Amino acid sequence: MKKNIFKIILALLLLAGGCTNEAAQEIFKKPSVEIISAYAISETAAEASVDVSDVIQEIGTIGVVWGEKSNPTTTDRQLTANKITTSQLVNFVLPNLQSGKTYFLRAFYVVDGETVYGSELSFLQTISGEWRRLSSPPLNADEYIYAGNTIYTLTSQSMRCFKVNKTTGLCLPQDYYREFGEWNPSFFGRPPAPPKPEPLLYSPILCGFDGLTLYGGGYTFITRDRVVYQRAMFILESNGRWEPYPGAEAATSSFGIGKFPYVLENLPNGKMWRFNFSNLSWTDLGRCPFNKPARYVSLDIGERGFMLVEPQNWQDPVRELYEYLPVENKWVRRADFPGENRRRSTSFSIGNRAFFGMGQSATDYRGLRDLWEYDATADSWKKAADFPGSGTVNTMAVGYNTTANIGFGQQARRTSVNAEDYRTSTDFWQFRPR
Repeated sequence: MKKNIFKIILALLLLAGGCTNEAAQEIFKKPSVEIISAYAISETAAEASVDVSDVIQEIGTIGVVWGEKSNPTTTDRQLTANKITTSQLVNFVLPNLQSGKTYFLRAFYVVDGETVYGSELSFLQTISGEWRRLSSPPLNADEYIYAGNTIYTLTSQSMRCFKVNKTTGLCLPQDYYREFGEWNPSFFGRPPAPPKPEPLLYSPILCGFDGLTLYGGGYTFITRDRVVYQRAMFILESNGRWEPYPGAEAATSSFGIGKFPYVLENLPNGKMWRFNFSNLSWTDLGRCPFNKPARYVSLDIGERGFMLVEPQNWQDPVRELYEYLPVENKWVRRADFPGENRRRSTSFSIGNRAFFGMGQSATDYRGLRDLWEYDATADSWKKAADFPGSGTVNTMAVGYNTTANIGFGQQARRTSVNAEDYRTSTDFWQFRPR
């Protein structure tokens, strides 16, 4: 009670001294507490990460509650941590769980005798997919990892993304060496980078085959109303620019079959183009059957290429899956995606297995963690695993023969006034499906 009286007196003094209303409101701002991830670490235990932010006074009790019914409280099972005085991430290990059961979790804190709960998160206690947290590149407070399509594999043992300064916009490449689990290790020399467009392009074209990576295209914003599209294309492993991309000024999607990369215009009945590495030329393959504005999510499965339609209109469901048959130059409808409607999703392939999911719910805009596997032989979908990281929107994913690297992106949240809020995420994971 004394603390509340002190804050009231302090706010009145600030207002009397000419302080802004926003500054006075800050005095009364409550801390925010949310569970940003939960995942199984064994058959009977899970780890939950709690994000505590806007801490302006000491919090004596911070914890997590969980149970098998929605909206658990402190009368259910709980764990607590020591008092905190700054915004931070607090991890809890939940014991004595039962495999195959769904649990509901909420974070909470107690200040001045009042218990405040965060939003609910549910997860299935299962280790059907094996997750391992990896190290992230060192980041300052004003830096983040750009998780757009500019990420590409340098070799089978390494990958590259870009660290961006929020203030200056300066982009620096960050190389991750999978064999050593390190970022930019000093014992590796860096070859001179070939010329290429600026990394912060939207929807760049990115295709890699047999040690060659085609990169370019995309667009950027010069001003809020002016968009500039790029035509230049580069082969990253060699110097010089190659045959410009001839398609429409639109966002693109790409996939690969055999020795050829294919690029699809994200337009209603947009054209598809094939690039030939042998003579560095483009071929117009005609128009595609998708008749609505959409983002087309590619799924590469061995020597087969698929596109899942993510409509621009959030009311239209993510459902239609098509396979491209290169010999006949035609598209064939395949099994519909059975999961919840979403946007800003993630896709990747591990060997001959394709995965799709995560993103943001199209109905209530919350972050989604579910991953689904598509079986091209059986033409069927099945639930694969839940992503344990904090960023589920616009997330980076690079697949290899047996594993995938997934992470960064953004954490989708709802504010107290029911608005959308996005926070950049820094965690980085390895997924090895079972």
